[in-house]
Amino acid sequence: MTALAALVPETVAAVSGAMLWLSFPPRGNPALAWFALAPLLAALSLVPPRRGFRLGLVCGIAWWVPSLAWLWALIGNGGPWFLVVLGQVGLALYCALYTAAFGWLLAASPAAARDGWHHVERGPWRGLLRALLAAAVWTGLEWIRANLLTGFAWNHLGVSQHRSLAVAQLAALGGVYAVSALVVFVNAGLAGAVLRIVRSARGIRAPRHHLDLVAALAATAAAVVWGIREERLWEKRERIAPPLHVAGVQPDAPSIFERGEADMLDALDRLLDRTRVAAAVRPDLVVWPETVLPGVLPRDEDVADMALGAARLCGAPVLAGAVELRPGARRGTGPPRTGRSRSSPASCRADLPCSPPDTSGRPRSGRGTGP
Repeated sequence: MTALAALVPETVAAVSGAMLWLSFPPRGNPALAWFALAPLLAALSLVPPRRGFRLGLVCGIAWWVPSLAWLWALIGNGGPWFLVVLGQVGLALYCALYTAAFGWLLAASPAAARDGWHHVERGPWRGLLRALLAAAVWTGLEWIRANLLTGFAWNHLGVSQHRSLAVAQLAALGGVYAVSALVVFVNAGLAGAVLRIVRSARGIRAPRHHLDLVAALAATAAAVVWGIREERLWEKRERIAPPLHVAGVQPDAPSIFERGEADMLDALDRLLDRTRVAAAVRPDLVVWPETVLPGVLPRDEDVADMALGAARLCGAPVLAGAVELRPGARRGTGPPRTGRSRSSPASCRADLPCSPPDTSGRPRSGRGTGP
């Protein structure tokens, strides 16, 4: 029984991971995200940093392994099953390292309990600071995951609120990270309140005022009220704005496991042929698929000319996925560094050059290219 009791924190962490998975599409229930992290956060308040790392890793594995099951579709597209499974598990473990780092940082913070359930929390401000720290650490690690190496900006916690339009309006102020921070703040407030209630029931002195939970709920209420106002404002603008006609062009490109140079050239021919057909309906915007452009922007002029020609033909901007090469600085008299490549959206207009966004994520020449 003692051995089973010792595994309770790991079980709690796995439950948090499973609820995080269920917070996202296709099974997505946005409401789950508001308390999915609370079990993990409560457990992190009772363990040392090393075990906090392990709890975060367990939570991350339980979250990311099933979340990346969509990679199995590559098996049906000619991908070797062992390579696909290896990729899924490897990527899941990589992403789980971020929740592990979150667990370690929270357990190592000055606000963490050093003596488990018998920890006496001195004053309500300590819980509030811990909740704010949890929100800051989580969103900071999300930003690092989105930018480190090639970046993997997928399944940020704020994305779980894609159907909660009032809350999602926070993204206008701080991107998806603002939404993530609010969700983690509420989770931390819930975890802190539950811990204090349990400690009081066990005769351990604990603050009666749940300042962290009150502040989190107040922030959520303010965000919802502001978000509803923004929704209504945009609905009003939508009623008076002219309709926007968007043409999506799909070239039916083969899987990366099945295509060669000839296949890609055929796919580009189909892309241009179907774009000519789309031009007949006079669209306001033409959208091509992700990574459809075969070169690197802004280096490959032929690729940019192809997209610009399509924009001129349609009389509308073309939005396409491309590989962007960030230019590197010169060292001495040697050649310039190649820089770092990443997948980026690129907008092409007949009167402006094709342009991926700059390092801040804001389009350099995208005025008038979006809806």
